[in-house]
Amino acid sequence: MNKDRKGFTLPEFMIAMSIGLGVLAAAGSAYLFVTKNGKALESQIDFSNKARVLQSRFTELVELSHHLRVDDVESGGVGPGIEIFDADDLDSSNPHWIGFVNGGTLATSLIVYRPNGRSSTDGEQVLCTHVGPAYLVDGEEPPMFEIISGHTVLMNIHIGDSDATDAVDETGPGRQGMVVSIIGTSRNQERKL
Repeated sequence: MNKDRKGFTLPEFMIAMSIGLGVLAAAGSAYLFVTKNGKALESQIDFSNKARVLQSRFTELVELSHHLRVDDVESGGVGPGIEIFDADDLDSSNPHWIGFVNGGTLATSLIVYRPNGRSSTDGEQVLCTHVGPAYLVDGEEPPMFEIISGHTVLMNIHIGDSDATDAVDETGPGRQGMVVSIIGTSRNQERKL
């Protein structure tokens, strides 16, 4: 027998080939998975960024308020929201308003800030897109906006898309997004918006 012989025996070669093919198959599957779900990952990052921007702006506006009131009235695609008063005058005809505008799908529904009242779109700022009510809690949809103390407001929303094909808006397969709860407290009641 020649002990200087180099190379693989047939069983070693077959085992090496099997391991190599397994590694290639795993890498191919991972590549296909990442490629297929890359759009969903991008969407999830986008929804997280939207939530961060919304939280910052919402809490800033509420902090500067003098008084807050929930506005549950819905007219067409507008409502519910929070009325923000910059003085202790609850009879103000057009308090600032942060609220939900229903665009028909999650992709076209918004949270907006209207400095001239809920019915005026002059100076409107879109704070977040792809918005809807939060998921069911104990079989019920929690209110999107509620006052939890005299000067503290809670917003419960879902930022993302849904399973419905008309609401997906190129965000990848299946439901994407997150439920977001934001609490804002009026901290400087003497300051004007």
